[in-house]
Amino acid sequence: MEFEYYPDLEIEEGHNKGASFWIMPIKMVKPDYKCKKGEQEYCDGIVEHRASEISIEESNIESFLWEFFLRHFNHDLTMNYRVLDGDTEYKDFEWNLTLNIYSYNDIRNLLADIQEKIPLMRENLNSSILEPFVKHFPQPPCTAIIGRQLIPLNRTAEEIHAYRLEHLGLFIDFYERFCKRMEKMLQDNPTYNHISVMGP
Repeated sequence: MEFEYYPDLEIEEGHNKGASFWIMPIKMVKPDYKCKKGEQEYCDGIVEHRASEISIEESNIESFLWEFFLRHFNHDLTMNYRVLDGDTEYKDFEWNLTLNIYSYNDIRNLLADIQEKIPLMRENLNSSILEPFVKHFPQPPCTAIIGRQLIPLNRTAEEIHAYRLEHLGLFIDFYERFCKRMEKMLQDNPTYNHISVMGP
């Protein structure tokens, strides 16, 4: 079964102002703290390392990383930051323009979780262990243009699985690049110990 080519899954360096999640080191600082090169004040008492920021399109966060971010979400740490930011309306992982905070250890555990799942994906994408993650994977197009009409396509479970298998190499490549880039972020910023994940 042949499907159309699936585009590369980009992990963009820097800040994409579009519909992307922004991931970077973050820390609490004293009122007299002076930002160093690559840093930017987020609000009073919080500084981000913008020079280390990456951007990932929100659809790719939803498809590949959301379940991992939910499982490793650090509620108490996040609320400490949200109190400083004056944004305590939301108590859980929040999609839009709200700080979601992870310790470096949280991120290391998240990356280990991803790396543990990759061999299972190669071996058996239908594994019950993978179901919470694979259910978010992209599906084949559900509509087609025939003539001038947009026709709905009723995709079978077999077609969806075949589509995901066909593109599994790209999906795993994204996971591997994400892990490598996040490990570099942690290593390059030893004076920080927290990571911010914020949606558009």
